[in-house]
Amino acid sequence: MDRMLVIAEAQDGASPVSEATLKTLSAARKIGPAGVDVLWIGTGLDPLLAKAQSLAGVERLLVFDDPRLAHPTATQVTGLLSAMARDYGQILMPGTSFGKDVLPRLAGVLGVPMVSDVLEVLEARVFKRGI
Repeated sequence: MDRMLVIAEAQDGASPVSEATLKTLSAARKIGPAGVDVLWIGTGLDPLLAKAQSLAGVERLLVFDDPRLAHPTATQVTGLLSAMARDYGQILMPGTSFGKDVLPRLAGVLGVPMVSDVLEVLEARVFKRGI
């Protein structure tokens, strides 16, 4: 259960991996030596995954690729993640509007605390947050 899961967000353009996802991966590496898996949720993800193979510090790329996930909702994603959560010690997601919609719902379903609006990882369980 010491593995971490990063929920990735895609973007259009030359670099399909969003800057917010790259920052989240960086935070995951600072949290500790646990293995990091990255999950992509959406549809038509093959081109993105080809480019994502080179992400540093990622052990496994996981994919939920389904036409019904072209515009995933927090309810859909929470259902998928709650089934996977027992395999991970931490689940991280960018602090975007989508992340801020999904993670509180997921934490509530799982009955676990959530740390939000992290500006910097100082130690494995010590975070700098804004006021």
